[in-house]
Amino acid sequence: MKLLFMIVNLEKGGAQRVMLNMCHALSEYHSIDIISLRDTEIGYSIHHLNVIKCDTPTIKNRFIRFIHQRNRIKQIIEKNSYDVIISFLPEANFINTSIKTHAKKIINVRNDPKVEYRGIYHLFMRYFYPKADVCIVQTKIIQSYFTPYCSRVEIIPNPVSKIELKPILKKPIVINVGRLVPQKNQALLIRAFKEFHHNYPNYGCHIYGQGPLRGELQELINELNCEDCIKIYEPSDHIFERMQEAEIFVLSSNYEGYPNVLLEAMACGCASISTDCASGGPRDIIQNEVNGLLIKVKDKNELIHTLNRCAEPNFRQSLSQKALEINHTHTQNQFNQTYQRIIESCGH
Repeated sequence: MKLLFMIVNLEKGGAQRVMLNMCHALSEYHSIDIISLRDTEIGYSIHHLNVIKCDTPTIKNRFIRFIHQRNRIKQIIEKNSYDVIISFLPEANFINTSIKTHAKKIINVRNDPKVEYRGIYHLFMRYFYPKADVCIVQTKIIQSYFTPYCSRVEIIPNPVSKIELKPILKKPIVINVGRLVPQKNQALLIRAFKEFHHNYPNYGCHIYGQGPLRGELQELINELNCEDCIKIYEPSDHIFERMQEAEIFVLSSNYEGYPNVLLEAMACGCASISTDCASGGPRDIIQNEVNGLLIKVKDKNELIHTLNRCAEPNFRQSLSQKALEINHTHTQNQFNQTYQRIIESCGH
């Protein structure tokens, strides 16, 4: 079959990585094109995949830009006669479901819909998403949100990236990986780590990411006099090695969908702590007290208490060993096979 994938951009991110890994696998059986709505830097290897960029940087008005991109993409679709169009993230999903075509349409939701679909996005979702043939989500809670609007809502949990586990010695490091934006709430981790560090001064906190809050977070670190023990680093091409070095991983987000970074940290053997986001994603990944720990969203005291627990070697190592099992329960191959079946069910 001839498949078109559509996404907002191809920068480093969970949705982008999942989509590109799947494209590489499915390209053995299908003809694949990818449309990126933004002409930004590509964060991953695309090898032989054909990428079409449909950016309109001179158009500032979002609605006019949407219409312009939609019309351009409609021409591409009509010219190429795709069998299935698969989109990721709201803007691409809206364009996909707004174009009349014989092609089947699969949309992918990657975040907490109660946060992502507000205001005009909620109106667009209610109007356009019923036109999708399949809506792919990652948890039962998110499935229940879209069931009133979409005729078919399928659950496919994210896969773990293929990670080469190396004999790397663990160090007393608490690691966080994510964009420096309000959603990720690294400020919670910074404030909690300051208190934790009083009891465990041998630990350091390493935050990997970039974003608009970089300066604000650094100011907070400076105000707390934690410059020596809390460091912010640019995103690393060797992040899985950094995760394998760290003893503890913390996901401090206010909301998430089904966080890839949590899967990856567990796959690297980190004792992992995550906020129990309303989407149910972290709750589906972590079996609390067995392969990780869940805490309330925005609860600094509970995070401090949980960090203290993870500093105890036997308990931390037990969590770490159980976490490694996720490499076998969330494989890329399982994800690809499930998605392939859905694509084939649409195409016939």
